[in-house]
Amino acid sequence: MPSFQFEPSQVEKVPDIKSAKGEIMNDGCSVVSPKVMQEIRRILDLHETPTAVQARLGGAKGVWMVDPSIDWSSDEVSIKVTESQLKYNGYADDQDWARMTLDILHISHEPRAATINLQLIPILENRGVPFQALKELTEEHLEEDLGELFQVVDKPVELRKWIYDRGSVGKERISYKGIQTTGSIPSTKHEMAILLLEVCTARYATLGLFNLALTCRRVASSFALARCLWTM
Repeated sequence: MPSFQFEPSQVEKVPDIKSAKGEIMNDGCSVVSPKVMQEIRRILDLHETPTAVQARLGGAKGVWMVDPSIDWSSDEVSIKVTESQLKYNGYADDQDWARMTLDILHISHEPRAATINLQLIPILENRGVPFQALKELTEEHLEEDLGELFQVVDKPVELRKWIYDRGSVGKERISYKGIQTTGSIPSTKHEMAILLLEVCTARYATLGLFNLALTCRRVASSFALARCLWTM
C-alpha cells in the first residue's frame, strides 16, 4: 500500500548496529519518526497509529519502528535506512515519487494471544515476568491438554483429530508438501502417532499414546529443572 512520500533530504542512510564479533544486531530493521507514522494513519485511514511497519522504500526493504529518541509530538519527518535494508543503491537526490514513497506490506496491530514456547519463556522471565507465574501457566495448559487427551484416548477417530489439530500437522504437510519421512517412516511424533492409529490396532496405538500422556505429566513436574537449563 503506497503511503507517505519522503523528500530525499528526509532519508538518511546509517550503518547497522553490530556486536563485538561483527554480527548485525538489527538485521533489516530501522527507525522512522513518529510524525511519519501519524501521517500513515491519516493516509491509510487507520483506526490507530502504527508503531511499526514492514515496507519498501526505493531500494530498501524491511521493518521500520517508531524512533524512541524523537518526541511523539514532534513535527520532524525522517526515516533511517540501514545497510542491511538496502538491496540496491539509488540516486543521492532521487526525485522519483514512486521510489520516495513508503510502500507498506504489513502494519503492527494490537497485542494478540500467543502460544508460550521454549524460546519465549526465557525472554518473558528476563523482562520481569515471575517464573512462578510461567510455571503455573504451563502446568495449567498441560492439564487442559491432558484432560482433552484422556477424553479421546480410547476413541481412535477423535484421537487422530486431536493429534492432527494439536500438532499442526496440516501446516507441516503444506510447508513440506507432503509427510516428512525418514526412509518410509514418518519423521515427527505426530505423524508417527497418526500412522499407528491408521495401520495398527486401536489398542496398540492408544496404549502408546497413554504412555506419552504420562510422560507429559512427568515433564510438568520437572519444569523447575528446565528453568536452570534456560537460564544457563
